[in-house]
Amino acid sequence: MKTLGKTSANCLVLVLAIIAILIFAGVGIELIRKQIQNRLTSTHQPITEWTPDRIGKDPVGYMIWASGQLDSLDQRCVSEAIRLNAKLSETRNRIEYSREALELQESDTKALAVAYRDAEASAAWPVLFRNRSWEKNDLEDELLRLDSLSKANHEIIPVLEKSEVAIPLILPQLKDRRRKISALKIRVQTARDIVDISGLTSSYVEITAEAEKIGNYSSAVQEMQLGALPAPDSTQVRIDQSRRETVLKEILNK
Repeated sequence: MKTLGKTSANCLVLVLAIIAILIFAGVGIELIRKQIQNRLTSTHQPITEWTPDRIGKDPVGYMIWASGQLDSLDQRCVSEAIRLNAKLSETRNRIEYSREALELQESDTKALAVAYRDAEASAAWPVLFRNRSWEKNDLEDELLRLDSLSKANHEIIPVLEKSEVAIPLILPQLKDRRRKISALKIRVQTARDIVDISGLTSSYVEITAEAEKIGNYSSAVQEMQLGALPAPDSTQVRIDQSRRETVLKEILNK
């Protein structure tokens, strides 16, 4: 009986010891988890917090941040190049389409103006034009619509042509940025290996400069809002009724 009681006591002690070990292990794991979380947080601080003093105290943390930042900038260059190439293709298609539409609009305007003047001279309304019968008011509306569209295309085409010229100039610059970023990655690694704090600090300055330059390219692409331009074949043309008679006279006197 004594032996049995002693054995039970030993088992209880063993169980309590295991529980204590698990509790301490849990506390230790939680402390390690918090340390890792704090470490990750400290290595992903905003750019403005990477002072030379902090870089000197935490070169490993800076290295992690710099590598991630450079990878992000490189990917931004790739993304911008894809967007620009797509925009260039869209621009060229719209230039071709707008020119063809403008030619047709101006041709139709001239033909309709002749038909209008003939009908007015002979008081022969309605007018048959391209297998359609036109009343005077309908023909006036069509002349105003075509004139509005042709004026819009005269404005759109130069904007598109500027973008067509500008985009190919930006693409090689993005390639240069990627080469610069690749070189910076090597410099950061080298400076880290030889514990060159001044080298790491200078790389930080260059990283921020690269971020600004790439941001400028992003802004330039956003400014090329070709999608906001009206379609060359739009039928939703706003006719300024207050200038209706004046504009009609201008069209018919061309």
